[in-house]
Amino acid sequence: MKLLICGLLLCALFGVLSACLQTAPRESFSVAWNYDTSGYLEVCGCSAHQLGGLPRRATKLEELESGGPVLKIEGAHFFEEAGTFQMMKGEAIVKALKQMDYDALVLGVREAQQGASELDRLAALTDIPFVSANVYSNGAPYTDQSLRIAIAGNDVALTAVSQPEFATFELPAGMSIEDPQLALDSVLADLVGADCTIICLEGDPLWLADMKNRYAGRAALFLTGNRDTLAASLDFENNPPAINNWKLGRYLGFVSFDPLEDGGYALSGLNIPLDEELVDSARITAVLDEFKGGLKDVFAEIMPFDDDSIYFPPEYCAACHQSQYDSYVASGHAKARQTLEDDNQLYNLDCISCHIIYDPDENELMPMNCITCHSNIDDLHVYAAMDDPSSIVAPDPPVTSYDYAFCVRCHDELNSTPFRDHWPQYVNRIFHGGDMTRAEEAAALLGLDITADPPGHGMAAGDGAGH
Repeated sequence: MKLLICGLLLCALFGVLSACLQTAPRESFSVAWNYDTSGYLEVCGCSAHQLGGLPRRATKLEELESGGPVLKIEGAHFFEEAGTFQMMKGEAIVKALKQMDYDALVLGVREAQQGASELDRLAALTDIPFVSANVYSNGAPYTDQSLRIAIAGNDVALTAVSQPEFATFELPAGMSIEDPQLALDSVLADLVGADCTIICLEGDPLWLADMKNRYAGRAALFLTGNRDTLAASLDFENNPPAINNWKLGRYLGFVSFDPLEDGGYALSGLNIPLDEELVDSARITAVLDEFKGGLKDVFAEIMPFDDDSIYFPPEYCAACHQSQYDSYVASGHAKARQTLEDDNQLYNLDCISCHIIYDPDENELMPMNCITCHSNIDDLHVYAAMDDPSSIVAPDPPVTSYDYAFCVRCHDELNSTPFRDHWPQYVNRIFHGGDMTRAEEAAALLGLDITADPPGHGMAAGDGAGH
């Protein structure tokens, strides 16, 4: 009897051990990818139909994760350039990504330009692993050259390289972008045995095509960053497929991995627009509020304005141009500074170039004035008008041509989405004299009734761009 009991116990124990040793079944998972955030923290809401922003991204990720596990990867180019302001935004970004439980943060040429010490400071703010196979510091890889991530029973290998020529600026001493092929050849040799390998590539179109062809048999998916592409795009005709995503954080790349019996995967994907239907995540908004709260303290250090410039209040023009002044006061242009104040963006350098003018005499930020748009009016015109209005001769060419190329410096495609296709209607809403020929011709070409309200007409017509 004792032998029988012992035998049964051994069988039971063997069964338990066998179950423990069996590999967990691979289940479906997805990859969320964003390249080229470029410090685009949020949409300020000063124009209609803006896309993007970290608070919206967090909301969308929560929605996507409710449908299954998601591997979250932040691509390179989350900075735009070096400097105090960008580093402050970088801190906000890594804190926000930590709140969103990101799995990896890819370093590229823009990150390398910050230098090792600044990147060290960012790394200390988060436990998200950095990854790059060819960003080097003092002759050695700066960070992990690859990662192995377990998700839904899948062993996913991740690595990334950047094209050295993509760094069109000088890198800090000690930082370098090494040969990407040598780096990948070495790293991929260590990743054999993973269920799938994902390679992140940052470079120009020809280089990306060459790299995808060269390593097609060694990756399940390419995550690319090609800023020359007009829009975020998918290419699932290639083998393996690729997803290109940039657009300053306006879209979230999303690819689903469904395991096949032969050990491979069926992939499908899309770029998801982060539009106004998404509610901002409160926890990410709190991170960004902390960032904005510190801007005023360093504003004098990072302020780009010319202390020798001259500011003319719009009231100076009212004596001779009362009706035009009344039109300005009723427009969004006059409210541009207040827009920033209302949204706690007054000291945000991404916004001020289109919303405010610096008055060096008062050391104050003022709303855009008449000369902002009437750019061929100089100080001599204003001073002469004060002395003897009858001596003033109208400038030639006309002061305002209502030209798309001029307006789009602020009302660009990223921050004022409807403006490109409806700009004559926006122009008509603020018309107060000048040459409307170009706007009228454009309205005819676009098939628009120039007197109709444009999309988002509830917003002030002069509202500018927001970052």
